[in-house]
Amino acid sequence: MSLLRVEALILRNLRMGDTSRVVTVLSREVGRFGAVAKGARDPKSRFGGSLEILSVSSLIVYFKSGRDLQLISDGTLECENRGLLRSSERYHHGCAVLEFLDRLLEEESPVPEIYDLAVKVLALMEETPEGRLPYLQRAFQLRTAGWLGYTPRLDGCLVCGESGVRYFGAAEGGLLCGRCGEHTGAHLVADETIALLRSLCGGTLPRAPGPLACRELESIVESFLTYHIDRYRPLRSLRALNEIGELRRSAPAEPPLSE
Repeated sequence: MSLLRVEALILRNLRMGDTSRVVTVLSREVGRFGAVAKGARDPKSRFGGSLEILSVSSLIVYFKSGRDLQLISDGTLECENRGLLRSSERYHHGCAVLEFLDRLLEEESPVPEIYDLAVKVLALMEETPEGRLPYLQRAFQLRTAGWLGYTPRLDGCLVCGESGVRYFGAAEGGLLCGRCGEHTGAHLVADETIALLRSLCGGTLPRAPGPLACRELESIVESFLTYHIDRYRPLRSLRALNEIGELRRSAPAEPPLSE
């Protein structure tokens, strides 16, 4: 067992007993792990505030590799990401980042680039216009999958090399031309969708893609991640956000105030 100081993003936070918490964190140094923080919910605790989800904190951990739960002895809050609490859209997209990391990453398998990317994306989500949050979310998912070795091939048909691509094959892992894609289960996609995918994988957010490209993007990314990554499942946070949007759209309009 060793005493470590780690920089960590708080992914999950659960109550344990009367005064303690069980958390799942992603650290730059040792990757994802679960830990118990005894007494963290006590009003006199010095570090309970460092264990809230979406926060980045410096934690002191008694760490033993392979143990189910490590022991957090102290913590200092470094960044709260409070801007994500300004709206339901920002909060749910931020939670989707955490949920995605928790589902994809194996325990004690550090990938510093993914940690740095997650911290950067959460900071961007505080200020990015809300209409662009879905594309930032998908860009993050694609880049994270890329660091794990699952990068879609988007430079041309991955079967024959033809540049005139028209399909995206989840099983094949990239774009296909009309001849190679028409007899498979690949998605026929619009040129705008292909351009959108290339922008996101290249780290550039689009300004205002059309509704067709948005719908096709959702289907493509979900099918790609589901096919290639066993641990991936559709994210509850995004499903909840969609349900909130449906409720808002179906709510009757308020009558105008009488003069």
